[in-house]
Amino acid sequence: MPYKDKINELHTPFLITGATGFVGKSLIEFLTQEKHVKNSEIKVISRNYNSSHETVICDFRTDRIPSSALVGISTIF
Repeated sequence: MPYKDKINELHTPFLITGATGFVGKSLIEFLTQEKHVKNSEIKVISRNYNSSHETVICDFRTDRIPSSALVGISTIF
């Protein structure tokens, strides 16, 4: 089964790491445009603030993901 079909089996809300990078931006675009996931169902982890989604500021080089970022999350990318 192609990976795009597997997305239908995943549950929101999503937590997306690296959301301001190329892959993260592409994933958010795919989820919102192709799978009609609401922006409110996406939380992002990034070194920079993302005005479209709830953002957890975290730099994996120096920080750990705060446990509060995982509350209510069903799927992590």
